[in-house]
Amino acid sequence: MGDVHLKKMGEDLKLSFNLHFHLSRHTFATNALSNGMRVEYMSKLLDHSSIQLTQVYAKIVSKELDNAVDKYIN
Repeated sequence: MGDVHLKKMGEDLKLSFNLHFHLSRHTFATNALSNGMRVEYMSKLLDHSSIQLTQVYAKIVSKELDNAVDKYIN
C-alpha cells in the first residue's frame, strides 16, 4: 500500500498524525516483536543488512515492557 493510500486512511480516521510507509513498517515490527516473533525473523522480513538494525525495535519493545512493569509496581 502506498503512502497516498495510507495518508487517505489517516485522514478518513481523523488521526492527529500522518500515516506513511515507515510508520506502518515500524508498527508492524514492534507489534510482531511484542507478540514473540524472534528478532532474527523480523530482521529477515524487514530485509535489514544486519541484525543490529533490527535490535532498535527490540529495544523499543524492551523499554515498553519496563514502563509497563514500573506502572504495575508503583
